[in-house]
This record gives sequence, C-alpha cells and structure tokens, in this order.
Amino acid sequence: MTTNHQQFLSSPPRALIVEDDPYNELYFEDSAAAADVRPMKADDREGRVIYLSSFSKTLAAALDADKMITRVVEQGVIYVAGAAFYVNGEGYNTLRLSFSAPPPERIEAGISRLALTVRAESEALATAAATAAPEAS
Repeated sequence: MTTNHQQFLSSPPRALIVEDDPYNELYFEDSAAAADVRPMKADDREGRVIYLSSFSKTLAAALDADKMITRVVEQGVIYVAGAAFYVNGEGYNTLRLSFSAPPPERIEAGISRLALTVRAESEALATAAATAAPEAS
C-alpha cells in the first residue's frame, strides 16, 4: 500500500472515499509495476472506498445524458454525452466530464450543480411515472 493510500484510508472513520480509476488496466508494464497502480479499494477493509473504474460515469439508468444537457448547461456545467463514445448504440445514460483543466474548486462547484440537476431529473421521472401508472383498484 502506498503512503498516499495509507493517508486516505486513515481519514476519519465515517468518511467515504470515491476512487476514480478509469485507467488502471491501461498501464504499461515497462513504466509502472502492478503495485504502483493498485487501487485503494484493494486495501479497504472497512468498506469505505467507492470504486469507479469505467471511462464514462453512468447516471441513473433512466436518465438520458443527451436530453439532460440543456438543463445542465443552464446551471453552468458542460459535459459530453457518453453515447458519443459507444459504437453499439449504448451509453445514453453515461457522460464524460473534464477534470484536467479546471481547478478543484470549480470541479466541486460543477459536480454540485450537476448533482442538483440529476436529482431534479430523477424526481421529474418518478413523478411522471407515478402519474402515468394506473390507479390501483
């Protein structure tokens, strides 16, 4: 376990850690050892690490990233709908965010605004589904 991993895993016991590791399988053996790319989740004995490993982040299955983008842009956030990265027609409920150029505080603000929009969209879908459902007799 690296020193960095030890520091994160020794954080306050109630803190959850989100480990975003989309490139773990893409390292080159001649430039890094397997131990260098070992995920924190592998050493998580308390179930505190939430491990993400896909290239695109998946939204709730019912949300369509393409249809949601207008509302997100109104909140000052932009992303690329994940379907653009799939050749088989999948990925409508995934998205890709930029994290290399913006400073951390802008990323945090953007994720907060994105989360508000996702919650609002989820609530709207739930309301629409409840309204459309036939009443029980």
